[in-house]
Amino acid sequence: MPLPPRHEPHAPRQYRVIETLDPGWIASQAAAAPLLHAFAVWDRERFPERVSFRVLERDGTPLGYLLIWNGSPGHQVVHWVGPTEESGPLLDALPDPPFVAVVPDELAPEVLARRGPGRARGLQLRRCEVPVTPEGSARRLHFADTPALERFCVRSTEPRFAHLVEGYRGLDIAREVVAGSFEGPELAAVARAQVHLPQVWLLTGVVTSPEFRGRGHARAVTALLTHLAQEEGAVPGLYVQDGNAPAEAVYTRLGYRTIAHRMWIELGIPTTA
Repeated sequence: MPLPPRHEPHAPRQYRVIETLDPGWIASQAAAAPLLHAFAVWDRERFPERVSFRVLERDGTPLGYLLIWNGSPGHQVVHWVGPTEESGPLLDALPDPPFVAVVPDELAPEVLARRGPGRARGLQLRRCEVPVTPEGSARRLHFADTPALERFCVRSTEPRFAHLVEGYRGLDIAREVVAGSFEGPELAAVARAQVHLPQVWLLTGVVTSPEFRGRGHARAVTALLTHLAQEEGAVPGLYVQDGNAPAEAVYTRLGYRTIAHRMWIELGIPTTA
């Protein structure tokens, strides 16, 4: 009687976290999912001195990574990109507070358990899926508009928008892609392309001065940047906070649809409101 075939035990999988992001691998990932990897590609190209990575490998093959932005005053910003089912090594690689973590929903409890306490809110990653044409008085800002942008920042003092307005202070609008909508000589609303790569634009910083709200200015600046991205053949995307009904309505009417959901978690960061 023949003996049954002998089954050799499988070798255990080898996991490790390294600090080098393979250029070929991230290029292939970004080609397949440009919005998910937009910050990684952009920050490596534009701000290599301000960004670092912790890459999870299994048997020498990259699975996912932490993108750690070191350019924010007082704290780091960590983006989790990759699978969640083999998350242990990357969870161990999270920095110590204070930092902001942008992670898949299912990882939020574990991040809070390991590095908390903290405050969490939901974010929708949206992509525009229809052609958009400019509307209203919006136009791209140029260097001569710097005084108007400075006045806009002085007027925009609401605590809930402070982190967005801060992104415009001292911004070189001759180099950056910034849209503004005017009433007379004053800027009523602004928005900018935080990432503007050939394949993807990420829009952010959509803010309207309180005295000009309800007049279509936020829609106008978002529509303009969306149109400019599409003209260049890029995928336009943005994040919107859960529960921000006016912004959600604007983006939905322009054709933005949610493609992923994330949790924004603030760990060890004092409340400023």
